Amino acid sequence: MYLREIERSKKKPTSDLTAYDCFLRAQTYLREFRAPSYAQAEALLRQAISIDPEYSTALAYLADCIGRQCIFGGRPYKEGTIEAEEIAQRAVQADPEDAAALAIASWVLTILLGKHAQSREYGELALRLHPNSAFVCTNSAFGYLYRGELEAARRYFERALRINPLDPRNYFIIQGLGLASFYEKKFEEALPLLIRSTELAPTARITWRYRAATLGHLGRVEEAREAVAVLRTLTPVQTLQEISDRTMLAHTWMRELYIGGLEKAGYE
Repeated sequence: MYLREIERSKKKPTSDLTAYDCFLRAQTYLREFRAPSYAQAEALLRQAISIDPEYSTALAYLADCIGRQCIFGGRPYKEGTIEAEEIAQRAVQADPEDAAALAIASWVLTILLGKHAQSREYGELALRLHPNSAFVCTNSAFGYLYRGELEAARRYFERALRINPLDPRNYFIIQGLGLASFYEKKFEEALPLLIRSTELAPTARITWRYRAATLGHLGRVEEAREAVAVLRTLTPVQTLQEISDRTMLAHTWMRELYIGGLEKAGYE
């Protein structure tokens, strides 16, 4: 179902079977949520676009792959985010009606760069083109989330979960729902979602941070410190200032809620 969704989301699929085979092989590694696996996926996606430079979906997934390696700490952050944006924009230019490419570009622009106006434009167009894609809904929902449009974010995360409850990347949807509850200050509701997301993706540093911040706001100090201890095992360790600088939230109150929760959790 996942790959069928991708195929339906684009107007100009590649006609080169070798490029398509590279794209398909990359999907296995993208589902593993480990830095080495993302590096293998990147190599396959680069091979696909070397064969077909206008393969919009492969370009978009390459941008996503680079962006996630930046978040993992698997590559230099500033240079990686610049490259991820450049490739995401190439994907949209290659096929302006590829909903998957538009949704990934929306995610890259929001999460990595804080370019919320263009992220909104891409996300809303992706949703108009392919409103019944869990992938499109999820990536576009993160734009709404980071812009503080929490009701819309929740609506699209929930739609994504209904459309494809068995998506191998559902940790991402559950994380999004947890973050929406966090920013609604519904910490008791956020916590089980964040716990579930870390169970599905144990090395996801962002989810662990929000889990720690949620526990901090709940006053569950010992559990919060345990979550921070897990974070310390997920290298490289970032300072609170680095986390704040790299978290591209649209509103000061959101940043204060997030960083304040980490401070309460004992993150230094």
